Amino acid sequence: MTRNHLQRMLQQPLELSSDMAGTLAQILLTAGKKDAVADLHHVIMQVYAERIQHVMDLAKKLNKTIGEHITSCDLEALYISPDVMFDPNTMEDGLDNTPTRTEPPQSTQHELVLGTTELGLVRAEKVPGTLGEWHESVLLRPKVILPSAISELFSTSD
Repeated sequence: MTRNHLQRMLQQPLELSSDMAGTLAQILLTAGKKDAVADLHHVIMQVYAERIQHVMDLAKKLNKTIGEHITSCDLEALYISPDVMFDPNTMEDGLDNTPTRTEPPQSTQHELVLGTTELGLVRAEKVPGTLGEWHESVLLRPKVILPSAISELFSTSD
């Protein structure tokens, strides 16, 4: 999971050392340091910038080595946010108890998801020769709750 997030972060031109110094400043504040965040950040960058950059360079190198020589893809949990249009290609109706159904009922095809009940799984592969482009395929569709399923559940309980 860490490699996956680092891989995507490295595609953006961020100054990771400065971000790390900001995080360290927040930790010092949480631990009880009474200085302003900007002051702590400045001191950390002044004293430790070179060391932080060295650690970040090693992390990038490790990420690249693992990605190029050990793994061929990333596996990611797939969660569907509420109010996303139901798509039977990438999600399942979590309350549909019809095991033989291959097509979702027409009524579900234009509904907004209420929430995810079971996570899915996505395989993500970096497209060779591109900058930040990924090919993703759903290995396991997440299960979601739809308004029609809730309505049906309450109408059959009468």
